Amino acid sequence: MAPVSGDVKPELRPDVKIERLSAVSLRRTIEPDLEVTGELGAGAVLPPELLAGEQQTHMVRHDVDPTALADGLVTIVLALLIGILQTGGRPQPERAPGVIAVLEAALRPPS
Repeated sequence: MAPVSGDVKPELRPDVKIERLSAVSLRRTIEPDLEVTGELGAGAVLPPELLAGEQQTHMVRHDVDPTALADGLVTIVLALLIGILQTGGRPQPERAPGVIAVLEAALRPPS
């Protein structure tokens, strides 16, 4: 994980956010068949236009196709979720910084 500046409020630090989200997710298990209603439509889960807009503001790498990137990001997140659900496992907070590093490397433009 990238170093965090000392002027960042503690509650906004990535490691603190990860710990809070992990603690909440461990307290309440969601049963998808009961609690998640509706269906995914024909459109993209992560609109490529969102990434294309961020490319224009230089917040997302400009050297990648936004449609392919959106599809790839959704696939990675779904694979992680399926892995947890299929094994009956729990999220592993110690792995979160590695996942975030991969996603940041895929999205962030080089400095």
